[in-house]
Amino acid sequence: MRQLISTTLTMVAADGLTSIAFPALGTGYLQFPAGLVARAVFEELKSFSGSSPQTSVTSILLVVHDSDTDTLKVSYVVTILAV
Repeated sequence: MRQLISTTLTMVAADGLTSIAFPALGTGYLQFPAGLVARAVFEELKSFSGSSPQTSVTSILLVVHDSDTDTLKVSYVVTILAV
C-alpha cells in the first residue's frame, strides 16, 4: 500500500497535476485495520511532502465512505496527531 501511494504521488507530480484523491485503501472488502491504513497513508503523505517541497501537488483528498465510521474516527485521530 505504501508503495502504491508513493508511486501514485510521484506520477501525479511528474505530470504536473495539482490534486489527487485516495480512497481508504483496503479498509472495506480487504478488511485491513483502519488504524494501520490511516497511519500508512499519513506517513507516506508526510514523506512525500518532505521530499518534494517544490511539487505541483497542492491538494490531496482522503475519501472515506460516510458509513465507514471506524475509518472516519481513526483518520480523524491520526490527522490530529500528525499536525
